[in-house]
Amino acid sequence: MGNCSFYILETVTYVCMFLLSVCLRVQINPQNKSEFTGIGPERAFADFIFAHVILHLVVINFIG
Repeated sequence: MGNCSFYILETVTYVCMFLLSVCLRVQINPQNKSEFTGIGPERAFADFIFAHVILHLVVINFIG
């Protein structure tokens, strides 16, 4: 693999981590409580951690 592939992978990974963080903040924001009635802060954080683990497994698998 060339350096360009690693640069693209790194950029995509940082964008995905940013989006996951934004999703977590939206879900735990008290002003959005009516939109996420069945999801508590603990569940939102667990989903966040699960998505991060999956993201990093995909990245490690791509690197080889």
